[in-house]
Amino acid sequence: MTGGGIENERYDIRTFIAGKGGIDMEQYKDQLVKLIFDGFPEYYHTEDDAKADVEWELRESLGAIAIALDRDKVVGYGTLHPLHEGYDEILFGDAYVLPSYRRRGMYTQLVDVRLRIAREWGAKSVEIMTDGTNVAIPSLIERRGFKFTGILPGNYRKEL
Repeated sequence: MTGGGIENERYDIRTFIAGKGGIDMEQYKDQLVKLIFDGFPEYYHTEDDAKADVEWELRESLGAIAIALDRDKVVGYGTLHPLHEGYDEILFGDAYVLPSYRRRGMYTQLVDVRLRIAREWGAKSVEIMTDGTNVAIPSLIERRGFKFTGILPGNYRKEL
């Protein structure tokens, strides 16, 4: 047991891919907005700001969203986007896991699902930027094959 949970617990990770669909995000949209708003208070000034971002992700983005569910509750999410129209380079965008669900393998599952999607898109590489406040993330993503680029602090890349 670590952090009050079981290591490598498996969660129901569902995806929505822009232009291709996936799960019906309407049933999870309000929960996702709240999770994003609560998870990034320094970025979103109001829940409407977070809602606008979610709406953009669902309707106009070329990317995808992976959400982690505990029963029907959204407890984590991660996004990915092509850096170019050709989908050869992918950027892992925002990701967040509720504090009470951390250190149980959920973020690892979100990384793995997004890597699978990037491979399905035919990506040659994936980039991820970390903000440096979560000291566990660099070692986790390095175990998944990402290498520190040295270009910017917290910038990692994985060749696929």
